[in-house]
Amino acid sequence: MKYKALFIHIPKTGGASMSSFPWILKHGSFEVTPDTEFHKQFVRFSFIRHPFYRFASAALNLGYTTEKDFAKFVDGLTLKKIMEDDYYLHLRPMTWYLHTDEGFQPEFIGRFEWLNEDWERLCLLAGVDPKENQLPHHNKSGRSYDDLLTDKIKKKLAKIYAKDFEVFDGYKVDAKPTTEREAQRNYDRKEGKYRD
Repeated sequence: MKYKALFIHIPKTGGASMSSFPWILKHGSFEVTPDTEFHKQFVRFSFIRHPFYRFASAALNLGYTTEKDFAKFVDGLTLKKIMEDDYYLHLRPMTWYLHTDEGFQPEFIGRFEWLNEDWERLCLLAGVDPKENQLPHHNKSGRSYDDLLTDKIKKKLAKIYAKDFEVFDGYKVDAKPTTEREAQRNYDRKEGKYRD
């Protein structure tokens, strides 16, 4: 099958589930803006996720699974450190992956909070049948991040991911309620933002 879409994969946003479809070409370089004539022949897309929950998911994958280890890990982080050391590649801001500073904008940005619904919309945009391309969910932890995301940690992460909060409408630093599952229910799809 000919490629129909170019996937700019931001880690911890459901991308492992998308990479295996034969009509999707994965963008191979984080350093190159997918804005060449070659890239423009495809529907360029990405998925994003609330920065706090994305960070928590990535940090757990790195092995910081207890409240104490997680807090110590966050305490030692700075945006500079994340950007300069490839150990933290999966923690880099979503805006870095999408080259927003260079004015790049994919044709489609889906949200992890509405993964299945946005996947279906992407399929239709790319001209493939959503029923024949149902999205499996790999790496689903099912873990709540509430115990890890204390107010102090959220305050630190809000500084690190300030650009993500600024660029991607709907994600709030003080999002209530705090659980990702409840946040999904409280995301107003029509308005493109969380309900207060």
